[in-house]
Amino acid sequence: MKLLPGVGFQVMRYGIALLAVTLALLIKLILNILTGGKETPFLILFAAILVGIWYGGTKLGLWSAVLAAFANVKKYPEAGSPSENSVLETRLSSAVSNYPQMSLKTPDRSRDRSWEEMLSDRGFLQPTPTASGDELHKLNFHLENSPLALIEWDSNFRVARWSREAEALFGWRSAEVTGKHPQEWQFIYAEDVAVVNDEIGRLLKGSEGRSVSQNRNYTKDGSIVYCEWYNSALLDESGRLMSVLSLVLDVTSRQQTQAALHTSEERLRLSLEAGRMGIWDWNILTGELTWSETLERMHGLLPGTFAGTFAAFLEVVHPDDRDSLKKAIAQSVEQKTDFELEFRIVWPDSSIHWISGKGQVLCDETGKAVRTIGVGTDISESHRHATLHQRINEQQHFLGEATTLLTSSLDYQTTLETLAHLAVPQLADWCSIDMLDENQTIRRLAVVHQDPSKVDWAYQLQERYPPDPDESYGLPNVLRTGQAELYAEIPDSLLVEAARDPEHLEILRQIGFTSAMVVPLVARGRTLGAITFTSAESGRRYGQADLTFACELARRAALAVDNAGLFKTLQQELAERQRTEAALRESEERFRTMADSAPVLLWVADRDGRCHFFNQRWLSFRGRTLEEELDKGWAEGVHPEDLLRCLDTYRAASHVRKNFQMEYRLLRADGQYRWVLDTGTPRFLADGSFAGYIGSCIDITERKFAEEALRDRAAELARLSNILTKTNAALEKRNAELDHFAYIVSHDLKAPLRAIANLSTWIEEDLLDFLNPETQQNMNLLRGRVHRMEALINGLLQYSRVGRVKTFVDIVDVDTLLAEVINTLAPPPTFSITIQPGMPTFHTERLPLEQVFANLLSNCFKHHPRLDGSATISVQDKEAFYEFAVADDGCGIAPQYHEKIFVMFQTLEARDKVENTGVGLAIVKKIIENKGGTIRLESQVNQGSTFYFTWPKQPSSNNSLFV
Repeated sequence: MKLLPGVGFQVMRYGIALLAVTLALLIKLILNILTGGKETPFLILFAAILVGIWYGGTKLGLWSAVLAAFANVKKYPEAGSPSENSVLETRLSSAVSNYPQMSLKTPDRSRDRSWEEMLSDRGFLQPTPTASGDELHKLNFHLENSPLALIEWDSNFRVARWSREAEALFGWRSAEVTGKHPQEWQFIYAEDVAVVNDEIGRLLKGSEGRSVSQNRNYTKDGSIVYCEWYNSALLDESGRLMSVLSLVLDVTSRQQTQAALHTSEERLRLSLEAGRMGIWDWNILTGELTWSETLERMHGLLPGTFAGTFAAFLEVVHPDDRDSLKKAIAQSVEQKTDFELEFRIVWPDSSIHWISGKGQVLCDETGKAVRTIGVGTDISESHRHATLHQRINEQQHFLGEATTLLTSSLDYQTTLETLAHLAVPQLADWCSIDMLDENQTIRRLAVVHQDPSKVDWAYQLQERYPPDPDESYGLPNVLRTGQAELYAEIPDSLLVEAARDPEHLEILRQIGFTSAMVVPLVARGRTLGAITFTSAESGRRYGQADLTFACELARRAALAVDNAGLFKTLQQELAERQRTEAALRESEERFRTMADSAPVLLWVADRDGRCHFFNQRWLSFRGRTLEEELDKGWAEGVHPEDLLRCLDTYRAASHVRKNFQMEYRLLRADGQYRWVLDTGTPRFLADGSFAGYIGSCIDITERKFAEEALRDRAAELARLSNILTKTNAALEKRNAELDHFAYIVSHDLKAPLRAIANLSTWIEEDLLDFLNPETQQNMNLLRGRVHRMEALINGLLQYSRVGRVKTFVDIVDVDTLLAEVINTLAPPPTFSITIQPGMPTFHTERLPLEQVFANLLSNCFKHHPRLDGSATISVQDKEAFYEFAVADDGCGIAPQYHEKIFVMFQTLEARDKVENTGVGLAIVKKIIENKGGTIRLESQVNQGSTFYFTWPKQPSSNNSLFV
């Protein structure tokens, strides 16, 4: 418990002033008894007033004057008689009565008037024209003995009296200044002359009865003193100035103390501002809370705008910290202990800051807590650094766990799924991983959320609304550009832009996304996939630091995925190499009678290239001892033509610490040089330093022979290829001759057929009147057989040319092509042919496709049992092909004839019933198969027929000419 600072000292000061007035009253009472009531009452009280001024300053002096005046009025009401006071006493009484109570800078004139009226009513301000000599002597003694400098000015404001204290204070003797105006000697400090002249002017005009002022004065030795002037003006009945009495107090020490205090306060203010600290003072009894300007700025307020109550302070405290803060402060006040708290505040702009508050509880004399004072410090930056440091530590720990996880397995799919589970909820509320397949399609590998039901729902949502690969933002853009994207805030406008339909938008809003990051998985310049971190329920906001961390995590994940891929490739290459080596061993066993395996020679060299170990196979192969082969001895067995090349290869590889392979001839123990394949691998110690090479040699002499044989075989194949080329040229020439022959034959066959047809027509016209119906029918049958024979010749000619005649490739609009074919075929008006929408436009050979459609469509109405039948043409996209379908509602074809109808000269109806050559579908099948397509039939009797055929999207260049 602490006593309020200064309380005891103030009580003591007021007690001394009260004691001085009481003693003065007692002395005055004794003197009054001894003198028979002739003593002036106020002179004794004046001494008490001087004691109060001397000990306690101006305020206590005024308090003493009030007590003395009140006591004197009550005890001696007759003291106001004009005959009992001298002029000098009247002036002194006036000076005392005019003694101010208010601040020197802002005197309260209304209060001065109140005191003046009271003292005037009691007779203290009534001047007396005469005074006894004893009274003047006493008053003069007291004036000279006063601790205040006393100066009296006449009506022209020239010095009329200059006390000993004035001489001691300013240094000039009375004779030196009496009769002088203040401006006639260097008395007033130059910068204060204007203020003093204004004050003198007001006194001379009689506009002020008294005043208090402060200014600087020179002393005789030229030094400067700070003085407080208590001036009282004496006016006559007409209001003219008679004289001015000034009491002067040297306040230089006080001024210096105040200046030092101001400097100290300024330094304290600067120190507090530099340390981002502010001061507060809370009066528990009144509830008034005072903040320094720095503390107001620390709370985001303008100086002077704080409401000054504890409730207003709680308003700016973060809602989550209010209860704990109130409880801690209440406990500290109750226990009267100091406290230190850290809490959050919310600025008017909604930003959150951290404050550290240290407070001290002050108590009164009774031990009651009445006040708390303390200092508040802005620790937002340090708290942010601590939070950042903690986050960095957490991220480093997470990276450590993630790295351990990523390097623990080469099954990257399982590893990435585990990584996603590790990220939730530590880094995100949602974590999804998407990969790019070899065909650059997006495949979702994993989605993780703490609620498993939401994971299933997310997969369904992704299946319903798959990502658009052409999107300019989000996952597709990250996969396409390889650049990470940060969405610190996800506004509703972004959801509106991303939504596919209103239902999708409502789903996205219900999820409540707040922030997101999409980072690519990039390794060796290739984007393998992407990881998406999304914040929802937690309300977390991602920043640039989070994006940097996520990119580092993705980099490590991509490296693990790439390593897994490399390992898989390495395994495949190793398996392929093993297969190759097995094939080589099998070849060597087939061409040479080898033992159980190819010989392998091992050697070890140090970092300087000196060989210090050879295995027994090497020694057996060379037929030498280990000592003979050590160091450079092995080089003696290398063929002289190969030695320099071998040494250069070894030195080059050793310089860069890389693997090497070289082939050279090595002398065997039997004196033969054998070709060997020498493979060297660098060795490294545990500390990473280079230790030399270890190598293996295998005898590849037989392989060399095999390679030579392969080269001979390649030459033989080249010769055969040349012969084949010439043969193809001869075949093409023969095909051309065959085409020419077919043209001649068809022309020679068609000529007599046309003659027969014309002849039969002429005979019929000439003998029209003599022909009976049976003869006329035979003539029609004759011409039908002629036309069928001509169509058969044309069909055979077309069939023979399929695949051998090159046609032009052009952009074909199938819609237009079909319209032209239908128009050319001229089906019966009552027969309906429908072209379904979606027919493609693509590069292809127009003529073969036109022939296929013409044959299939003509069959639809030629073999239809009704004239009002219908046919439909449709298409489907089948990756590299288009599948066209030509369907009709005719009589249908039994399944056992589905293959037969594509054979030459095969018909389902008698040729006498329907004119048909039986080669149309055979030509269609040959054209389609020549283009790489297929044709099939789906039909049942009396259920119509549907021909399906596929046509390539890209034409083959074998029999095509591009235009």
